[in-house]
Amino acid sequence: MEDLINLKQVGTLENYIHDFDILWNKADIGEKQALVIFLGGLELEIKNTIKMFEPKDLRQAYNLARLHANTLAHRQNTGFTPKHSASTTSHNLPQKTMQCITMLKILSTKLPINPPNL
Repeated sequence: MEDLINLKQVGTLENYIHDFDILWNKADIGEKQALVIFLGGLELEIKNTIKMFEPKDLRQAYNLARLHANTLAHRQNTGFTPKHSASTTSHNLPQKTMQCITMLKILSTKLPINPPNL
């Protein structure tokens, strides 16, 4: 349990999810508590975005984190930096980023509340 609580995302998101699943399977905790621990271990930028969507279970959190990580990777690959102003709108964002944001919104409402065990 202590290893699970101390786990932090230092490499790729996929490595973090993989390591988290292994440690969660060894721990004697429910999914709700595991969700809180998973979110706590994410990199700050991913964590803050995923919390905004209030995932109800780990599967939803994993998928939202993957989508956001892909958005961040796209920004890095294209050199895109968002404009930080009070009037920032969707008109300032590239189409691929808007597609990722749309997918995040769709998935946050469409993922099953009680998915099969991972």
